[in-house]
Amino acid sequence: MTFRPLLIVIAASLLVVGCENNPAPPASTENTQADLERNGPPEFQQLKAAYANPLQGVDEQTRNERLKALLTKFRVTKDESNKRTTYRHKTFLRYSNPNGTSLSAEVVDKTFYLESVFVGADWMFEKSFTVMAGKKQLRASDDSPMHNRDAGVVYEMILASDARGVAMADLIANANGQPVRVHVSGTSYIEYTLSEPCRYAIEQTLELWKLLGGDSSAWLPYAWQKSQ
Repeated sequence: MTFRPLLIVIAASLLVVGCENNPAPPASTENTQADLERNGPPEFQQLKAAYANPLQGVDEQTRNERLKALLTKFRVTKDESNKRTTYRHKTFLRYSNPNGTSLSAEVVDKTFYLESVFVGADWMFEKSFTVMAGKKQLRASDDSPMHNRDAGVVYEMILASDARGVAMADLIANANGQPVRVHVSGTSYIEYTLSEPCRYAIEQTLELWKLLGGDSSAWLPYAWQKSQ
């Protein structure tokens, strides 16, 4: 009977030591993947934070002055049937651009669209395009491209809208002097360097979208996962 308390103390000590020597099991791979799909990789968080409140720290007067100045560079049209307003940079004409084949952008109400336009003598049935700047690249695809033919010239266009278009435009706007390469894929493919006037017009269209109150922050992780 006199040894019973000592045995209890020894047993308790062994139990504590045993717990300390057995680290907690690692988080399950499923949880890690779920977090990645929900939030995007770490390097994506800065972009997400920027669009959670794109006008943070900008007072109303500064915003209005910048918006007024920026709108002089855009054609603004309103569709009376659906009451939607379209803002398109004067650098861009639909189906017409300096390279024949290029990127353009527009804002419809508060939705941002990035457009890949192919112009050629024959169809390439464009399905996707990839924007590359430095070591970064983003891809967008479209199962319902637009097709047209006029005077023997074919025109094809696919869209990257809202968050995906915003993420790609952000990559273009922040190329920091690096050439922006565009790879267009269909039944064949082409690759070209985006002209500086088009790159700058896309940058200004993205800024206009922010000033108009656009917010794609909730969609951005999805855009990252699906566009790489």
